[in-house]
Amino acid sequence: MAKTINFCGDSFCEYRNNTSWCTQLADQLNCDQIGEGKAGAAHEHAIQSFNPQADITVFCWTEPTRVHHSEYPLSFGSCSDLRNTHAVYEAGYQFYKWIHENQYFIDRQKRDFYWFENEVLSNYSGLCIHLWSFRKTYQWKHGYDLLRSPLMSYSNRFPGRINHFNPKFNQILSKKLYNFIRSLHG
Repeated sequence: MAKTINFCGDSFCEYRNNTSWCTQLADQLNCDQIGEGKAGAAHEHAIQSFNPQADITVFCWTEPTRVHHSEYPLSFGSCSDLRNTHAVYEAGYQFYKWIHENQYFIDRQKRDFYWFENEVLSNYSGLCIHLWSFRKTYQWKHGYDLLRSPLMSYSNRFPGRINHFNPKFNQILSKKLYNFIRSLHG
């Protein structure tokens, strides 16, 4: 059975406390958790934090309109809300207001995913699970697309503080993933 699990993505897989579905899943599988998501991160964070040595990788793919920055989470919402707190957010706000084109970012995410799948994931020997935080923009050939609905839809129904879910839904999600992984690996 697996020894390591890596979570790559945004805030839906960020936390490492006992009520987080990520921690619960790692514990149920008896795996060391070697990575986690980052609040507000663009999909580039998930790509950069992928570790090909992990036995299992769970991706939480975020919305395509986020801009990658190593320090600041840049989305239209964060830039609008925080524009008066830091020049980076003000610059981001101006970018979203005057330059950003939604369809370009959707197309860009699809191209990034195509490259990542064909150049990186095609060589990955571990188990790969894809979850969508907001909306699905790509059909993966490598790995498993597990949930029918994006994580945000569950967050709206079961709101909470840890990974945007209440404790009960964190438990349900970890159990669903655990059962799926065990169905593949006994």
